[in-house]
Amino acid sequence: MARGTRREFLKATAATAATLACAGTASGKTGPEAATGGDAPRGWRPGRARRETVVLGAPHVVTKDSPYLNASGEIAGKRFVLDPKRIGPKGVPTGTLGRLAGDPNLLSAFGLLNLGPGAKDVRIVDCEFEGPWETFTDVPDLKPGGPRYLKGIQMIGASNVRIEGCSFDRLPAEGIYFYGCRGVEVVDAWSRNCTQLLRADWMGPSRNRYVRLDRLHHADGWGAADLAKAPQFASIYRSGRAVGANAVSGFFADAEISNLTTSGEVKTGLKLVMPIRVDLDRVYSSKLSIQGTTAWNFTAERSKGNGRLGGYNLPGFDESLGEHARDVSVTRSRFRQQQNAWFEVRGGGGNLVQLSYHQVGIRFRDCVFYRPAQSRHLNQAIQAWDGVEVDVRECLFVGWKKPPHPLPPYSKSQTLVREGTYGKPGSRPSSVNADFARVNEFRTEPGAGPPEG
Repeated sequence: MARGTRREFLKATAATAATLACAGTASGKTGPEAATGGDAPRGWRPGRARRETVVLGAPHVVTKDSPYLNASGEIAGKRFVLDPKRIGPKGVPTGTLGRLAGDPNLLSAFGLLNLGPGAKDVRIVDCEFEGPWETFTDVPDLKPGGPRYLKGIQMIGASNVRIEGCSFDRLPAEGIYFYGCRGVEVVDAWSRNCTQLLRADWMGPSRNRYVRLDRLHHADGWGAADLAKAPQFASIYRSGRAVGANAVSGFFADAEISNLTTSGEVKTGLKLVMPIRVDLDRVYSSKLSIQGTTAWNFTAERSKGNGRLGGYNLPGFDESLGEHARDVSVTRSRFRQQQNAWFEVRGGGGNLVQLSYHQVGIRFRDCVFYRPAQSRHLNQAIQAWDGVEVDVRECLFVGWKKPPHPLPPYSKSQTLVREGTYGKPGSRPSSVNADFARVNEFRTEPGAGPPEG
């Protein structure tokens, strides 16, 4: 976390952290006795407590009177599934969550569990969320309550929420979806056959702030791509299936994301948009994308921003924290396309790290960027494009020759794109630390002796 923000971050999440002091059950028991109420039943296995299955006919809006809350005020040890027989010609009966302050629109409940505006101090622990479909194409495309929007957990305008030890499977949208939330912790979460594990959106004026994500894994995402128009998104596992979106994506301010891994077919491990003071640590995936602005106006019309970079043309978006990405650190992370079973075969290459559109204070330390020698793609390890200021040190680049010092102008085979501009209003040059070639290591083959140069 950037200087001056950690104290505020910890203060904002203190209430959530305090609940961990009561990690045992209300009875004070832990282990097999806590899970079973006394004597362990036949067939019980350590670490595999039985979960009560809850079949939902419609998404449930969590309130203080929800039947799934235990004596400690948390939702724990349950398996939530949707009853496909309740899906009619008008889709899933969704109900409403209410309204966000300043927004006249009713908010729809599209999660198996939903936290609406004003919800706070909620803990969801050791729960499973499942859809009834085997492939995305099995999901009926119905509106307005379209099942294809179904998520595991949806949160809008909630605060002080902890999601721990939960899994998500066969959901056509995100496992966890939220926006306008404050003080969110997601720990030990896993997803498979979902479009994404987690998405933190920008809708509504408030940013998602004080967010901590730790120990997340996403595998074998599926999506709704039209393969007739975009055949490159076809699964290599199953005919007619398309891969999903990024494992984790979102708008964050004052956030920590660590221990994120992906496997199987995943488009991108992590995508951040307009992040402000975000620390990334131990991200192991095929790709990282950071988009510095939410919109870009190429015209010279003053009413459309006059070339200014930022979120200016998103109605009501709060820019008080800044209008572009800044102060993002990436440490102890590993990026290689082979982490993704789909990417190298279908993806057509691409850059391991994509930085775009006005970013300052972006730092990489102790990271590895890997491209096998036999790769047919001339992708960059890091591409900095239009208004990006990046500092890269103590990193290892495998599969690229050591560049000369100073870095030459852009070329397709260059390890790092030093600058790129569109020549439009708002375009800005990019830059990398001048000693880039001296303070990093380069190997053309993994394990092929000492660094070059």
